Amino acid sequence: MSYRSLQVGLFLFAAAVSAVLIGRSLEQPNAVAEPAHVAEVASVAVPEEPVGCEAPESGACNAPEPSDAMTLAQAPTGVPRLLEFTSQYCPACAKMAPLLTEIEHTCNVEPGTVVRLDIEQPQGEALMAHYGIRLLPTFLTVNAKGEEVSRLVGDQPRERLALALGEVRGSACPAL
Repeated sequence: MSYRSLQVGLFLFAAAVSAVLIGRSLEQPNAVAEPAHVAEVASVAVPEEPVGCEAPESGACNAPEPSDAMTLAQAPTGVPRLLEFTSQYCPACAKMAPLLTEIEHTCNVEPGTVVRLDIEQPQGEALMAHYGIRLLPTFLTVNAKGEEVSRLVGDQPRERLALALGEVRGSACPAL
């Protein structure tokens, strides 16, 4: 099943649920929905394939819902950091990774300042849920207590990433 067909299926599911909630049937817009419609809508199955991304216009990919079995990972604390949430299925993430690496080297960033989190790994999945990540890539700046300071979502220009990294470092990158 392609990502586009999954999007269409989810859109139709959401439309059906909305129609039921406002008391109208999709087949008969002026009729009041009966409880049978609710059961029919609730039985729609969502495929359990990994969430992918076919480069939507927004420059960001949908993040999957966190699993019920995950454990909450500790938010990084001690020093301010830039958290990069990524996935191997996200073309926008693949595009941003070398740019962020280049900025790290150009600005002489200390090791551990930028933390890359793969959302398919347990720690990445747990922190994705903790910070409410819905789209990829997402770049969070967090303070020394692990509290979110700012958020960037999707493709970002070099300058915006450099500013976010400057926030974390406490000073702007002199090479940019």
